[in-house]
Amino acid sequence: ILSSEELSRGNGFIQFWTFIAIIGGTAVGGMLAASLEVNPYLPGAVLFATAVLGLFSSVFITRTPAANPQKQIALNPFTVFSSLQALRRDRGLFLCLLAISYFWAVGSLYQLNLALYAKQLGGWDDVPTALLMAALGIGIGAGSLTAGKVSEGKVELGLVPIGAVGMSLFGSVLAFTYSSYALTVGVLIALGVAAGFYVVPLNAYLQENSPADRRGDFIAATNFVSFSSMLLSSFLLWLLVDGFGMGPDGVFLLMGATALLAGVYICTVLPEVLLRCINWLLVHVLYRLKVVGAHRVPKEGGALLVANHLSFIDAPLLLASLRRPVRFLMYKPIYEARLIHPFAKLAGAIPVEGGSRRNDVQHALASATEAIARGELVCIFAEGAISRIGRLLKFKKGLERIMEESDAPIIPVHLDRVWGSIFSFRGGKFFFKWPEMIPYPVTVSFGEPLPSSTPSYRVRQSVEELSADAYALRRDVFQVLSSGFLASCKRRFFKHAVRDHGGAWLRGGTLGGASLWLARKLRTAHEERMVGVYLPPSVGAAMANASLLLAGKVPVNLNYTAGPESLRSAIAQCGIKRIVTAKRFLDKVPLDIDSGLEHIHLDDSQWKPPAVSVLWWAVLLAVLPKKLLLWNTGGSGSAEQDTATVIFSSGSTGEPKGVELTHANISANISAIHEMFGFGHDDCVVGVLPFFHSFGFTGALWLPLLAGFRAVYHPNPLDAAAIGRMAAESGATLLISTPTFLQTYIRKVKPEQFASLRNVFVGAEKLRGQVRDAFSERFGVVPREGYGCTELSPVAIANIEDFGSGRELQIGTKEGSVGRPIPGVTARVVDLETGEPLGPRTEGLLLIRGANVMRGYLGKPELTAAVIKDGWYHTGDVARFDEDGFITITDRLSRFSKIGGEMVPHVKIEEEIHRLLGTTESICAVTAVADERKGERLIVLCVQELDSAEVSRGLAEAGLPNLWIPRAENYHRIDALPLLGSGKLDLKQVKVLAEALSNAG
Repeated sequence: ILSSEELSRGNGFIQFWTFIAIIGGTAVGGMLAASLEVNPYLPGAVLFATAVLGLFSSVFITRTPAANPQKQIALNPFTVFSSLQALRRDRGLFLCLLAISYFWAVGSLYQLNLALYAKQLGGWDDVPTALLMAALGIGIGAGSLTAGKVSEGKVELGLVPIGAVGMSLFGSVLAFTYSSYALTVGVLIALGVAAGFYVVPLNAYLQENSPADRRGDFIAATNFVSFSSMLLSSFLLWLLVDGFGMGPDGVFLLMGATALLAGVYICTVLPEVLLRCINWLLVHVLYRLKVVGAHRVPKEGGALLVANHLSFIDAPLLLASLRRPVRFLMYKPIYEARLIHPFAKLAGAIPVEGGSRRNDVQHALASATEAIARGELVCIFAEGAISRIGRLLKFKKGLERIMEESDAPIIPVHLDRVWGSIFSFRGGKFFFKWPEMIPYPVTVSFGEPLPSSTPSYRVRQSVEELSADAYALRRDVFQVLSSGFLASCKRRFFKHAVRDHGGAWLRGGTLGGASLWLARKLRTAHEERMVGVYLPPSVGAAMANASLLLAGKVPVNLNYTAGPESLRSAIAQCGIKRIVTAKRFLDKVPLDIDSGLEHIHLDDSQWKPPAVSVLWWAVLLAVLPKKLLLWNTGGSGSAEQDTATVIFSSGSTGEPKGVELTHANISANISAIHEMFGFGHDDCVVGVLPFFHSFGFTGALWLPLLAGFRAVYHPNPLDAAAIGRMAAESGATLLISTPTFLQTYIRKVKPEQFASLRNVFVGAEKLRGQVRDAFSERFGVVPREGYGCTELSPVAIANIEDFGSGRELQIGTKEGSVGRPIPGVTARVVDLETGEPLGPRTEGLLLIRGANVMRGYLGKPELTAAVIKDGWYHTGDVARFDEDGFITITDRLSRFSKIGGEMVPHVKIEEEIHRLLGTTESICAVTAVADERKGERLIVLCVQELDSAEVSRGLAEAGLPNLWIPRAENYHRIDALPLLGSGKLDLKQVKVLAEALSNAG
């Protein structure tokens, strides 16, 4: 039993060879007649004989019944006639039989009339006449193959009216082209293509919808009627020509008119075919549709489709993805709109009244339930409105009410890439904007059927997981970084690209030319794969990273804030022999390891690109294609799945691990960030995070380089005064930072210096409400918290801007949460013990899946396997999600203590202590040391003196359990909290300090 796709493509293939054989045989017969100087009507006689033979073969065909493959049943005329009676009882199949028979009758008539047309009107001899018949056959074959392909995995009846109109148009035009042989050939080919569009869906429909136990009977009966109609067409031509004296051109005009009438009749008696035709044209002119998992929608019986809602074109896209008709629940004012209402009514849409008219809503939901019970497909956009923020909104409970009394399946559906099309709200308006491309690529994915009792949050989760799968199919978002860098430099050749604090802007052409020159030097020096980069955020560091990738090497940005032991470990794990650095930086931050490394000092004359060389390479950048430039520098062999960099984990909990991130990981992450926030060419990012930090590497380095906007760099993220001046001078619009650094800016940056900022994104640690509010009050922009880690390239979850207000509010940011998953990423919260998915507001382990998940830990496959299971990355963070899909990180497994058999969270205790002290800065850290009696005991380190008794009393009044309250003797004052280069708390050093102070006490 073939699938819809196999039927559509298979019928196209069969029709192709059938018509090649028939027309080819007729053409050969015509040329044979010419060579033997016999009657020119011989081809028609041959065709007549073929029809007779086909008629008898269809009557006495032998088939194999599906119920008993070993038994052969010979069909006779009585069986055929009984099959015709059965076909008449199925209106759709009977009309299909008539339409197929009409096609064969017209096809036969065209072939017979073409000989008369060529002789009487064209004055062509037998060989050109035979070639005309071959042209028609080639057209039908090409149209059949094309129809099979554009059916896109289903039986697409919407092609039938298109074919009928094409047959009418080109058949009529044929009456006037006899003065030009070439034009006649072209029209015949076009006529054949239209015929292929007409007949292939009909044959596929007949085969798919015939009962399995009578499919052979029905096909035989259809063949019987078809060949009978071919015989009748021979007599019809004789009647028209000899009886009524009609010329061949008149016959073609008549056939054109009948084809149009046939198309009109089909659309009249089967209006859904007209709807599918209009919908198919609309969708395929504007979109390039890819359908995934359509076989998961049942071929018969009721089901509820639940889809995300991003644009006004969503319903037509879904209709174009399925063969079965779908009834949509539609907002009543849209349903009643003048241009939409006729089509919505024809499609059987169910209007839903908005506002507070509860009875009308209940009536609509009941209508949907009844339709499903009758075996129909119903679709609901469970968000209740078109998304204005481009993200998946909360699913409302309407789908649960529809399925309360039904046992039909729920089919999750996801429409990918619709956000950004001309009918979406991206850019702040639905219409009147230039399309990004035509046809615009869209993927419609159907998930595994879910039980009717599935709650709305679980259906939403399934749709979100489909989005991650669909994102992986977006081949254009995955790119080699070096190739994307060259493309960006070409686009911004004369525009500002990067600068250091106090330095001049480098334009795209200059940056690209200098990087290509340096890449050539780095390529020829040595053959090792990985090269270290020991530089702060700067133009030199950006150029070094880009040049190494252009040279086909892997840059490894070394953590210059780490100790010698961590640096030696990173260098050894990567097999690094050379390090790109600068003397001026080494004078300030020496590389205190004895490793015999070769240093490449970018401030040495031999590594400074001469102006003439930069100009030469800039010219080559402008005129040569990217592939040739990459071949010249050595980077042409890089692929999307190759390692682009190795970033070492902070080592806050042990020995640093080398995280391998591929070109695809980073480019997909950048594409998702860009899709969410829509950065423009006038944006400018303040790059203060070091490139050895994944947030700095992706957000401050490659995001502006690939997305094509400006970046300004400063080597010290705590130099608030200089950063403020730099932001003001550059008109910075984007700041990527950590909450620790924000606290410094609140104190030292003037409000007017950050006046141009439109977006502030923070990560790496929790953003406390006091810090967020203080920054917002001072600078007028609310910092948005996100979530990620090095293993996730790094961004996985983010808050975005809200849309609207009141009843029209669509929430993009929720206080205390890290947001919703970014495009291409899905998240789960599972039970810590069993791994079973949890429901809303229940804490568990956070899992992430998507294109941003790392390749693995360098040289540590066992560690990789421990954290990536079935494609899901186990973050080690404890989280919960709510009904709106917002995720809140509540703690980290590594920041729990097991005391008296109970898990005690350090972060929650820290938050309460900071609240009691009324501070916006992080001045305390909670950790644990070994305890003989209870396994572990809590230690509090603070940079100021505390009244431990008062703090303990405050913690108890806040409702913390006794096990969560540190004892008075376990509070210790220290000079400063140990921090990593990213501003993140160094948990390893915190624990070392705690153990030392506890032992000393």
